[in-house]
Amino acid sequence: MKKRNNIEDIYPLSPVQRGILFHTLYASRSSVYLVQLSSVLSQDLDISALKQAWQQVMARHPVLRTAFKWEHRDDPLQIALRQVDLPWLEVDLCHLSPSEQERRTADLLAEDRKLGFNVQPWERGNIGSPAPI
Repeated sequence: MKKRNNIEDIYPLSPVQRGILFHTLYASRSSVYLVQLSSVLSQDLDISALKQAWQQVMARHPVLRTAFKWEHRDDPLQIALRQVDLPWLEVDLCHLSPSEQERRTADLLAEDRKLGFNVQPWERGNIGSPAPI
């Protein structure tokens, strides 16, 4: 899909969004606006179904497909895209001991935090599995 054909709508930023953009650009490695979720599931997980479900959620809600354009502009814009592919990382931890799985999970979360808050659409989905994927 060409870039221009992938634009669903364009809006100005709200005052709160302007503040978040300012702080994100000022301290690009800050994790102040970054939310991470880590869960341990007691049952098997159908990872492909989870990924597909997240992709459907993104397709349904434009806010999850929104990017921000501020370079060379007096007034920043938010651009809702028609389609965005969910970046997805799967990490198999089944060969590690439980303590190594915890350490590796903590390392993965720390690495992810270092990437900081992204002003582009939904940035990433990561799965670490203690059972074979």
